[in-house]
Amino acid sequence: ATRLELVSVANPSTKVDLITMGGSLTLVLRADATFTMTQTVPGSADEVTNGTWSSSIDVLTMNYGTGSWQFDMQLSGNTLTLTGADGSYDFNGDDTDEPAKINLTLARQ
Repeated sequence: ATRLELVSVANPSTKVDLITMGGSLTLVLRADATFTMTQTVPGSADEVTNGTWSSSIDVLTMNYGTGSWQFDMQLSGNTLTLTGADGSYDFNGDDTDEPAKINLTLARQ
């Protein structure tokens, strides 16, 4: 990923890009409709999420465990842009996650 942006639902001007903070994200979408996503945030253990995916022309849905993410999707050349999935993040450092929108920009490797 070249961008892993979390946008506060309560205050959309509050944004965090975990890539610019030294994090990384790798997403592998397989032809058998399974995926593996590995997220690294400095100071934390890797988070690995496995599940299944499906897509339409402009929506990518990723199902994992008991949850799912639904992104608006745009593919341009080797760049996949995924926006608007529901997530959470601790924006104010109080150890409580707040609702967030997840935006990703990924470059094909």
